[in-house]
Amino acid sequence: MRLTSRDNLSRVMADIDQFRNSITDVAAPRALNALRDQAQTAGLREIAKVYEIGPRTMEKYVTVKLATGGDLEAEITVKGRGFPLSFFRPVPTDRGVRVMVKGRTFVIPHSFMVKRFGQHVFARGSYGGKYGGTPTGERFGRFVFTKGRLPIAELYSFAPPDCLANASVTAVMDDRVAEQAASVLAREIGAARRGF
Repeated sequence: MRLTSRDNLSRVMADIDQFRNSITDVAAPRALNALRDQAQTAGLREIAKVYEIGPRTMEKYVTVKLATGGDLEAEITVKGRGFPLSFFRPVPTDRGVRVMVKGRTFVIPHSFMVKRFGQHVFARGSYGGKYGGTPTGERFGRFVFTKGRLPIAELYSFAPPDCLANASVTAVMDDRVAEQAASVLAREIGAARRGF
C-alpha cells in the first residue's frame, strides 16, 4: 500500500488573492461611493435647515469624484462665488430690498430690483470698490456702495462653499459616515463575496 499526499495550497492562496482583489477593486470603492452619497444627502439637508437653500438648488454647485479600484478616494466639491439674492425672497421697499437670509429678515439699503431681470437685486457700487465711483461709506459685506449712476452690480450673499464648511453641516456629514460605515462596508463585501 502506498500513500500519496497532494495539496491545493497554491490554488487556495490564488483564491484568497483573488478575493482580496475583488474587495479592493469592487467592494471598497462601492462602499466609499455609497458613503459619499449618504454624506452628501445629509449635508444638503442640513444646509436646507440652516440656510433655507433647497438641496436641488445646492446640487447645482456640487461636483463629485467617484472612488475606483485604483483610487480609493471619493470627494464632494462645492464651488461658486455666491448665491444671488434672488434665492432669498427679495421684496422691494422704499428703503431698499428686503431679503430673508438664515431666518433673519433685513433690508439692504440703496438696493433695487429691475422688472426685466426678475428677482435679481442690484445696487450702485462694486465688490471691493474697485470699479470706480465715489464711495458713500456704506457696505454690504465686501460690496461698497457709491454715489452716481455707475457702476451698477448684482448683489450676492455667502458662497456655496461657505455652506458646506459650516461646522453643523460637516458634523452631520461626519456623523452619517461614522454611523453607516460598518454596515455599508459589510454589505459591499458580502456582495463581492457572492460574485466571487
